[in-house]
Amino acid sequence: MQEARGPEEVMAAASRVREAARRDPYASGTTAASVLAVLSEVVECDHASLARWHPAERRHVSLADDYSPSQREYLNARQHTDPLFTFTLGCRCPLWLRDLAPGLRAVSTTIRDVIEPSGFEDGMTQCLFSSDGRYVGVLNLSMKRRRLSLRSTDLVPALLGDCLAAIVDAPLPDGVAPPPGWATETCTLAVPPSPHSAPAPTSGQVPAWLGNVVPLGRAVRRAAARRILPTTILVPHSRHLLELRLAHQGNMIIATCRRGSHPAGLSLRELQVLAELSAGHTNHEIAARLFVSSRTVATHIEHILAKLGVANRAAAASHAGAWGLETSG
Repeated sequence: MQEARGPEEVMAAASRVREAARRDPYASGTTAASVLAVLSEVVECDHASLARWHPAERRHVSLADDYSPSQREYLNARQHTDPLFTFTLGCRCPLWLRDLAPGLRAVSTTIRDVIEPSGFEDGMTQCLFSSDGRYVGVLNLSMKRRRLSLRSTDLVPALLGDCLAAIVDAPLPDGVAPPPGWATETCTLAVPPSPHSAPAPTSGQVPAWLGNVVPLGRAVRRAAARRILPTTILVPHSRHLLELRLAHQGNMIIATCRRGSHPAGLSLRELQVLAELSAGHTNHEIAARLFVSSRTVATHIEHILAKLGVANRAAAASHAGAWGLETSG
């Protein structure tokens, strides 16, 4: 591929990648692979990986990649522990290997354990964030040959952060092996805009673990009114913490639901209290909504603050916001 010579060529290259991402991420596992195939041509890299961050398990899950098994395992299980990754996470922009300061090179386990043994001379890492600010995954590109200078098409990943984040923030596609504890049962609901209409499953019956979907419909409408879709929310509901991926489809909201892992080791009741607290309710109001005493609510809040390692309700609420935690009903 010839090097792009101007902004028109760069935008055309970005459009090629966006076109590959138009496939429905709920339907199959081909979207991430298709995007990486086009992106590898645009940027001209030898290896590429697009991975989703699993906050409860504290690891990445590769959606598509062409690295070796050992390289993949490192990127999934250990890359996030590298001081270099922490730096990349903070800068919120693609970080090229050529731009690293000697100090970062010296402390990087990724360079020591993957890049140098594999003979990679160049590459980049780009952390991906959802529209509501959550870290959702990472793009890694590696090259066997060092470039004398960056090419204009190397700017394309930076233009596609929202597109790539939307792919990795979707539910796990078919064919991707989940890590331990990752529930794979899903149910997709169509939520109408009218509060008087109940959500309906797009196929089959509502599974027993999902329970009553009417409160879920209220939670989905409330979240959609305050957030930019697509997005992911957590809802304590029935006997489970549910993870709901929300997206527009016409005038409907499509909510793909699965049982989620509890963040920070919080119990389901503690997550219910935290969700209510984050909604601005007082202890007395939370007690009335959850049918417990105010003293019980106060005890739960003490436990929440201790588990999160924070000093006050506002700091706890910020964690809930980062997780996308919503009340049910």
